[in-house]
Amino acid sequence: MFDIKEFKAKYKVLTIGEKLFEGGIKLELSNNMTHGVNELTDITWYKYKIKNPFEVNGVEYHYIHMMFFSINENIRKEAEKYIIEKNVSKAKRPHIDSNSGNIHPTKEYVVNATQQNLISQLVLCIKRDKGSNGPNPEKSEYKYDNVKACYYPLIENNENELKNDDRYKLLKELWDKIPEDMKSKE
Repeated sequence: MFDIKEFKAKYKVLTIGEKLFEGGIKLELSNNMTHGVNELTDITWYKYKIKNPFEVNGVEYHYIHMMFFSINENIRKEAEKYIIEKNVSKAKRPHIDSNSGNIHPTKEYVVNATQQNLISQLVLCIKRDKGSNGPNPEKSEYKYDNVKACYYPLIENNENELKNDDRYKLLKELWDKIPEDMKSKE
């Protein structure tokens, strides 16, 4: 079971990716759990704020979310049918937020998956400004390496393609620091 007090005692402030980036990526864990709004209130997560700039392919990342459910290939394919640009928090689910690249599964899936209270996936995220309308991800091909939000463990079974991707390496390094009894085995 994920115990935030125990986790914070060891991992409140971290530096990861020192082999990838000069000085590494400095992270600070938020004190409180974050909740979605409107139709996304069932989605909760803890987040690390990235304290120094981290950019890949022109996309600047600001947070790493520790999620209590995971996005798999089936959920991604279903969500891909609904790429939402405006009023994301009020939209039918599953869907993909075109501004952030985040995938929001059905409420039933989230409620069932979060009962374990284990970290199931990490998401590298951009800062989403209220009212912003960023470009849509490619609707025909939603892949880890061409969108803003990046997931670990991976959605697709394409580890060989991504083993040299710095975002993948960064998330894997953080994932490996999470104690085994605090993360999902799925």
